[in-house]
Amino acid sequence: MNETLTKAERSELRSLIRRRAMVAKKDIDARKSSLLADFETELTEEFSAEDARWVEVTRAAEKAVKDANRDLAEIFDRLHIRTDLRPYIGMGWHSRPDIDMRKSQLRRVASKRADAMCDAAKLAVDREAVSIEGRLAATALVSSEASEWLAALPQVDDLVTALDIGSVRAELESGGKFS
Repeated sequence: MNETLTKAERSELRSLIRRRAMVAKKDIDARKSSLLADFETELTEEFSAEDARWVEVTRAAEKAVKDANRDLAEIFDRLHIRTDLRPYIGMGWHSRPDIDMRKSQLRRVASKRADAMCDAAKLAVDREAVSIEGRLAATALVSSEASEWLAALPQVDDLVTALDIGSVRAELESGGKFS
């Protein structure tokens, strides 16, 4: 059975396709939020053991500093050095890797990756919706001129060329419009 869709059917289908695409994109945003929350949980779990080890090391270092200051105080007492003139040992970390910076880097990469995945997913939804709408429109188009109009859109690869370091560096150095 080869029935042609009516104008009302095409209009209703086009409207439904657009609503479904809109809902799909909202679902993608919700999925992104869920993925980032899961990543944050994983990040916390991974670094909690590291944080616990640093707490242990810090406690040991603080105890060593306290013991050293006690021993120095005994020497100062024996040498009759006034309390207000006595130096003391303090504690600080100079070579500990910056855990917060590492977490921040991981969050930034995860966020950019989630953005890229979700942008690609939304583009796929839009592409499919437009493809379906095009097939839907094609059922109403009978002239060859109408078909030519559908095929007239330029290809993305022809419009957006590749980036390479050399051309970007030259643009920057020449003070061009993107510098």
